[in-house]
Amino acid sequence: DNSALYYSLKNSHYNRIISDKVGECQYLNCESYDQIRGKYSRHFRGELNLKRNRLSRIGDFEFISVKKKSDLKSAFDEFLKIEASGWKNENGTAIINNMECIKFYENLNDNFSENEDCEFNFLRVNDKVIAGSLWILNGDNAYFLKGGYDNKYHRVSPGVLLLDHVIKKCSDDHTFKRVNMMSDYSWQARWKPQAMDVFNVIIFNESVVNSLFYSLFKLTARAYRKLVKPMLRNYDKHIKNIKQNERIILNID
Repeated sequence: DNSALYYSLKNSHYNRIISDKVGECQYLNCESYDQIRGKYSRHFRGELNLKRNRLSRIGDFEFISVKKKSDLKSAFDEFLKIEASGWKNENGTAIINNMECIKFYENLNDNFSENEDCEFNFLRVNDKVIAGSLWILNGDNAYFLKGGYDNKYHRVSPGVLLLDHVIKKCSDDHTFKRVNMMSDYSWQARWKPQAMDVFNVIIFNESVVNSLFYSLFKLTARAYRKLVKPMLRNYDKHIKNIKQNERIILNID
């Protein structure tokens, strides 16, 4: 609700605007990594050390960042494979299963590639990529868009190790003030993020039809907020808990 777009709309000539909070967006302020890590629970710090030690016993590993325009195509292809290697492919939500989704991310890569604002990060062990993530770097914000990993390596939680590495990389790079996780999944709580509200905004123009819709929406919105929305929120939490339990079983959380 403190975004530039929302501020502009509230101060524009549009006087028929309805906003509805739909969730939260979690983020980390880019302090020093020691300060960020100091907020982790003792259990999570121990878990990170344990997973890293397990990974080192498998073989030599390294973290790789790719944002040079000429390298983005091959990096995107590599990311599509790793993102589809686990549960996302099984339930049909992997990018590679949807051509429109592939085109969207191809356009995203093209639009942000000129200034190297699109970045892929990978975790590789024994020359094999086992986790990948897609980021957009815009101004002093780093946005975490997508991630995935090879489920065969779930015992070392490669996705968690990779995300924590990128958080450290951003905090060490004084360009960034914030790491934006772009969602409010419960598994992100281990990083102790802060949160901002996320809204849906509907703008009604001055036509007669839209004036009627606006009035009707205002009347029904009260009942919706008091009765329907709490029910939907509880249902959404229930679904998230189910998904969270599935991810815990697969060690994906």
